Amino acid sequence: MSKIETNTQAKVPELFYVWSTGIVNGYYNVPIEWFACRSHNGITPDLPWSALIEGYDPKADKDYPKNAVAEMFTEFEAKALVDYLERTDPEGAPIMGAVKLPVPGWLISMQDWSAMSDGRIIFSLSDNEGYSLPFSVGGYCRLAGRRLIREEKSGEFAVYKDETRITTLFSDRGAAEAWASKLLGGV
Repeated sequence: MSKIETNTQAKVPELFYVWSTGIVNGYYNVPIEWFACRSHNGITPDLPWSALIEGYDPKADKDYPKNAVAEMFTEFEAKALVDYLERTDPEGAPIMGAVKLPVPGWLISMQDWSAMSDGRIIFSLSDNEGYSLPFSVGGYCRLAGRRLIREEKSGEFAVYKDETRITTLFSDRGAAEAWASKLLGGV
């Protein structure tokens, strides 16, 4: 049971987000937003929703903002996730920050958002071998428009954008990255 589940009526929980970068489907330095894999149905109904969600209406039939809040981390969870990410992917530079409450009433969860839009990827961190945290975590990222430096069968490297090769071959990844950074910027 996470701390978000044990908070009751009068107490507004402190919530956190966690971000890092990583390699996703061959794309390097992809910003990843991490989220707890749970819906509002998995946490206590006694949370002070009106203090957590701007303009909260308990009679509204949309649970999107409640699901978004449920995906946020407690301080314990955020610190544990950052520690895990630092151990398993130290180059990912994970960061955590406090969520400014109340969140906007139009906020939508990562899982709901990815189901409604193209070009977004959701994946499970919890399915990784050696995952040891006591709660499930998913990652959300967007790959559309990003450049990919792919190692070809020849052992050389080429830069791709939207799955189209846009360069000749480079002898090493560093040269391909330098070219892409200089001519394409940080995309």
